[in-house]
Amino acid sequence: MFNLFYRNVQLLILTLILILVWGLTSFLSLPRLEDPELTVRNATVTTIFPGASAERVEALVTENIEEELSEIEQIDVLASTSRVGISVVEVELKETVQDVDDAWSQVRDQLDDVLPLLPEGALDPEFELALVSANALIVGVTWERAEEPNWAILKRLGEELQDQLRSLPGSEEVELFGEPEEEIRVEIDPVNLAALDLTPEALSSAIFASDAKVTAGQLRSDRNTLLFEIQGELDSLDRIRNIPIQLNTTGQVARIGDIARVEKGIVQPMVELAVLDNLPAVVVSATTESAARVDLWAELAREQLQIFGDRLPTGLGLQVVLDQSHYIEARLDTVLGNLLIGAVLVIGVTLVVMGWKSALIVGAALPLTTLMVFGCMNLLGVPLHQISITGLIIA
Repeated sequence: MFNLFYRNVQLLILTLILILVWGLTSFLSLPRLEDPELTVRNATVTTIFPGASAERVEALVTENIEEELSEIEQIDVLASTSRVGISVVEVELKETVQDVDDAWSQVRDQLDDVLPLLPEGALDPEFELALVSANALIVGVTWERAEEPNWAILKRLGEELQDQLRSLPGSEEVELFGEPEEEIRVEIDPVNLAALDLTPEALSSAIFASDAKVTAGQLRSDRNTLLFEIQGELDSLDRIRNIPIQLNTTGQVARIGDIARVEKGIVQPMVELAVLDNLPAVVVSATTESAARVDLWAELAREQLQIFGDRLPTGLGLQVVLDQSHYIEARLDTVLGNLLIGAVLVIGVTLVVMGWKSALIVGAALPLTTLMVFGCMNLLGVPLHQISITGLIIA
């Protein structure tokens, strides 16, 4: 085979050109991430049992969950913690498990079987995978005005930015942090409420009855039957204000707006709070798909951020906390720099010792080998990340 290339120069040149084209196109199309994707082998099952002691939680909740999950062969470790009002069961799969999705599906099925065994008052178990993924972009919308922040405005701007980043090709998950929860409050003076011979429970029941959700129809197929429900009638403050309330047995009726103050506000105290450079903020983080090139995705994201930032009102800012593409580009530059230095040193030493012909042949081996590695990585679906890049540098 080596004689074939030695005696046929045209075949040798064609092979070298194919290696160059194959390697360069693979290098330009390879997915680029900061860290390799890790197989998720850990999960947590959390069950709330309000008011129960740790002993009751252990006997009535934790043991039932552990008994059901212990039937799954793929599980390696089951570790539980029972505290007042809460049960936490940690699940770890065996290292030999290849199809982890199937194993987690079995865990979810077993948790469904646990539901009839749970005591009255216990909430449904919450299953959460211990996902480990690096954010490609973290950006915050900040409130830079002197007055108190308007959390409703920050929330809406954060949700708008979240939708824009989610629509980018290659986006996998876009999350919102520091998002305030909004609520509609109906406030009434207890003295006035007593004067009208009303109780808070009666007022609450009247509002709840006006927001009844009824079935609007069904969609049936050979495999499923789906119910359609009206989302609810209370879609504005005015509709709440116009809810009729019967004041006494004589049939006298008043509206909620006549006897109470109805307004929309933020739930206090806030469950989550985000702060950037001592400024109130709502933070948006985005992760990309494993097959995506983060650097190209980041270019599209920066364009969206530029357009979004230009439309922000005065007194609101946009801060980029993390841009993963910069780290990836720095690591790729390191690889190329090391390869270039290595090639120069090899060619220089060989030139002095063996002459220019041998130096040319030996010096070409390093870039050609690297390009072939890029091509094989493309065939095997191995992305460029700090582990694969480190391996290239060491090799």
